[in-house]
Amino acid sequence: TTIDTPRNNASEYKRDIKVSGWAINSSGVSKVRVLVNGSEAGSTSSFTSRPDVKAAYSSYNISTDTGYEFIVSKNALKQGLNTITVEAIGVDGSTKSTSISYTAKELPSISNIDEPATIISNNEDVILDGWALRDTTISKVNIYLGQLLWGVGEINVSRPDVLRAYPEYSTLVSGFSYKLDINRIRAGSYDLKFEFVGEDGRKTYETRKLIVNKEFATDNEEEHKTDKEAGKVVIRNAAYFHYGFRAFRYKYYESRN
Repeated sequence: TTIDTPRNNASEYKRDIKVSGWAINSSGVSKVRVLVNGSEAGSTSSFTSRPDVKAAYSSYNISTDTGYEFIVSKNALKQGLNTITVEAIGVDGSTKSTSISYTAKELPSISNIDEPATIISNNEDVILDGWALRDTTISKVNIYLGQLLWGVGEINVSRPDVLRAYPEYSTLVSGFSYKLDINRIRAGSYDLKFEFVGEDGRKTYETRKLIVNKEFATDNEEEHKTDKEAGKVVIRNAAYFHYGFRAFRYKYYESRN
């Protein structure tokens, strides 16, 4: 019984791994079990063609189908050193096994915001898109405006471009999206903070600068005079301006007799 992949003493980022090799028994092989750190990760009774093995062991009355392949979930691996054992069970009940050492390294936490370092809004809503990857699932993306928790992004957005760039993370839904309602934000400059929370509670961050420009227009009306029985009302310098959540209209009224 041999293990071709992974190689002994391999050290790789934690991910699903293919365990493959071949097994022979004079009575024939009925099943191959794969164990990780002493616990069964799975078994198979389906075998693949290995004519090279049959040629090398011609004295054995064996089939060409002596190869095996099995996918071990990354969840079966612990961080650090693991022992992977393959046990071949013969038709006669006899067993033969072999083991290798395999180190599963932690995948680094990486993330990105698609928007530039400085986001400028001229009184228009902003769609914030990005993605985050780590060795555990992202459970939440919190968006902070300054020190205030402003909202929570929609997670599990499909990002095939990220999967192509980082296939070792084995996830298609690494994206998030959030619509920033500018009507709720006063004009000014703000720090945007994106907090990525994993299922294990660990947090990582990305930041951006947000500049919000609000309309400001002044309508200098000509002086309007309205004759009243009690006198005249004069309207001067009608100014319109937006500030914060509301639009205010200010007029200066002066009464004259």
